[in-house]
Amino acid sequence: MSDFSIALPPELVDAIARRAAEETVVALAAARRDLDRVETTGNGRLALSREEAAEALGVSGDYLDRHVLPDVRIVRVGRRRLIPVSELADWVDRNAARALGGER
Repeated sequence: MSDFSIALPPELVDAIARRAAEETVVALAAARRDLDRVETTGNGRLALSREEAAEALGVSGDYLDRHVLPDVRIVRVGRRRLIPVSELADWVDRNAARALGGER
């Protein structure tokens, strides 16, 4: 095996290091948000049944079926469908509107 190395300009090394640090901060923030979402279920579960998801959102099962489930990913365990808490939180974020102005 040969010892082949390339000398990189210090500015490029600094730019690469800054970019890696920024990406790490973003990834850690996303992981923290995911953990916070799990904690909001009160029981630490990662996914909820259809009935639990509807209750968590404060909607009926029929509303959940018609308006929420088409927009979220689900986990199938045999015949059972589980809705990840993170998917519900993302759905709420995407569908939230400001009280004044009606837009996000």
